[in-house]
Amino acid sequence: MRSTPFYLAALGLCAGIGAGALFLGSEEPEAPPSAEQTNGANPGAESDSGGTVLDRDKDSSSRDDNRFSLGAATDVNLGFTDEGDAQPAEPPQPETEKSAPLPSCSLTSTPAKYVAYKDWDRTLLDYTYKLPKDYAPNDLVSVGRAGLRGNGMVREFVVADLKKMGEAAAKAGAPIEIQSGYRSYADQEATFQRWVNTTNKEHALVASARAGHSEHQLGTVIDVRSKGEGRAPWSYEDWADTKAGAWMLENSWKYGFILSYPKGESETTCYMYESWHFRYMGIDGAREIHESGHTLREYLWSRQDNS
Repeated sequence: MRSTPFYLAALGLCAGIGAGALFLGSEEPEAPPSAEQTNGANPGAESDSGGTVLDRDKDSSSRDDNRFSLGAATDVNLGFTDEGDAQPAEPPQPETEKSAPLPSCSLTSTPAKYVAYKDWDRTLLDYTYKLPKDYAPNDLVSVGRAGLRGNGMVREFVVADLKKMGEAAAKAGAPIEIQSGYRSYADQEATFQRWVNTTNKEHALVASARAGHSEHQLGTVIDVRSKGEGRAPWSYEDWADTKAGAWMLENSWKYGFILSYPKGESETTCYMYESWHFRYMGIDGAREIHESGHTLREYLWSRQDNS
């Protein structure tokens, strides 16, 4: 058996010492700062609220890597944790398809993408998108069919859950009535013009939706008021502070209704906060929106064909 020549053993020892010194002498880079999401604020409308968009693509996190440099063009990940345990390097993750970002609130009149009556839970209406003038569901019935006092009509399939919601509110000691329901294109045109005449157009744009842009034309929206008080919900400083308003804010989603224009979200929803304006999205849809923490406009935008 031949012994290993001395000069080979010495060479191996030097190489080991050199590599160790190279690693110990390197500095771990600081984690890059996390990007911030921005929120904005824009004015709103009678049944609708306005503005800038959250950049969800900026919601990112960073991972500290133990790295050392072998040269200007090479960066090697050793896969060490903070405790020093060697870990296999993570495999590259496939890129996920990103939906188009939520557009800012642009005061235009573009036909909505989904305007068939069967698309009631997919139709997006805001500062930009609108319904055609002749959109008028043929299954409208009085809100009285739901056992509630008040004005207006809703589509027939809304009645069952509206009735359950009214009964639950009454049982909780927070009875409700309906201030308004369906509005035709012509009705909304007159409503908006009244705002212009009594204030000015600039204020009208934040207090009332233009004709075609109002969710009321869908026949799946209700403005809710407190029972027996004889006051419109917008006559309060904040109707959500009343017993009925607070109950609706907390429980409406359980019966398929979502607040379209929540407080503090005007920049996202395009309209001012309206504590009384609820859109029926069905039990499953409302639960999904509620649990997501997103506004109705964000949810509907995610369901558009934005390719």
